[in-house]
Amino acid sequence: FKNDEFDVVFSNSVIEHISGIEKVITEVGRVTRRGGSFIFTSPSRYFTDHLYISKILRKFGLTFMAKSYAKLRNDKLNHFNLFDHREWSSRLIKEGLKVVYYEYYLPRNEIEVWDKICLFLKLSQPFPFLNHFLAQRYNQEVRNILKKSETVENGGSLLIVANKIK
Repeated sequence: FKNDEFDVVFSNSVIEHISGIEKVITEVGRVTRRGGSFIFTSPSRYFTDHLYISKILRKFGLTFMAKSYAKLRNDKLNHFNLFDHREWSSRLIKEGLKVVYYEYYLPRNEIEVWDKICLFLKLSQPFPFLNHFLAQRYNQEVRNILKKSETVENGGSLLIVANKIK
């Protein structure tokens, strides 16, 4: 694409999966017009803190295992870039993109439920009837969460709007 080609660049839960994020930010800065916006969502750095299994392990003083589990989950999910809004601001400003709005969502309890569901569904895979039953049960639980998801401080996911200033 040409320089200054787009008024808006949008990414929904993709940017966290890209290694070498600096190149992506440089390219977004290059193709976004002055006054244009880069809007994206991504799990935040707090995502890992909210994992159910990590919580249980920390409760029993197994901090090292909690960190190992969190690393395992992020590796499995191909998460490379889990930052808070301050870190994103710092990275974006280098390419002339200034954060003008951010909002955290997915509170701790919702991430814990998600992690618990993943664990139970994984463990039940060898038992098709149980797996099917759990999938149906948790499907409704996830729908309920999505209906009432709220803005929270330190949420597991983050929405950022940055405008190109130069």
